[in-house]
Amino acid sequence: MSSEAPFQTLAGKVAIVTGGSRGIGAGIAEELAKRGAKVTITYTSSSSAHGVDALISRLPLGSAVKVQADLRKPASPHTILDATIEAFGPKIDILVNNAGINKPTSLETLTADDFSDMFDTNVRAVVLMTQAALPHFHSSNARIINIGSTAARVGVPGISLYTSSKLAVEALTRSWASELGDRGITVNTVAPGSTQSDLLSASAEADDVKAEAAKTPVERRVGTPNDVAQVVAWLASEESKWVSGQCICASGGYRMY
Repeated sequence: MSSEAPFQTLAGKVAIVTGGSRGIGAGIAEELAKRGAKVTITYTSSSSAHGVDALISRLPLGSAVKVQADLRKPASPHTILDATIEAFGPKIDILVNNAGINKPTSLETLTADDFSDMFDTNVRAVVLMTQAALPHFHSSNARIINIGSTAARVGVPGISLYTSSKLAVEALTRSWASELGDRGITVNTVAPGSTQSDLLSASAEADDVKAEAAKTPVERRVGTPNDVAQVVAWLASEESKWVSGQCICASGGYRMY
């Protein structure tokens, strides 16, 4: 990451980043805070608390708070909103729906519980979190940014639940962009390619990652959390106000759509 401080393009803004304890989510939370936003960072497991504390310690003093909440539980979005309002006031400007899981499972072996876990986390939580935040979008240029995946449009074997859940997020994005545009709210999806993270390490074969890196036009590597965070930070800013209903593929050109 560059040591040069970014412009304060988000000064005075309040943001929520779900699943911000590590990987892409942590990179997004860090970039938004460095650009001047006040950020609520959510995480699920108690084992992640130390990592969130370490992240917050690197950010400007008073710019971030953490909230432990399992987004599979329907009440969690309100827990997150209550903590955000207590810390930063009643106005929300930016919502980044980043929290997600991937549990590779073949069609023959997947179960109803697998389906519920994946769609409750990756789809239903996005709906309920956005619904809970909506009354607090007081500015005329609020931003909703959903994190998808380039895998959503590719026939990747063994992760059909994950890919279908991420394609559902794209569909939500387009519908909400149409529904909320009159309020000055933009809604977009950022679809990362392979990005250095715990999720990638847990769900992808090393040889597959190397093969993708070799086919990536930009620098022949997979992405970093900061690569994705730069795209999200731009979508969160005033400069992106004429962009809505889009899925922006952040993969160094590995996928082009």
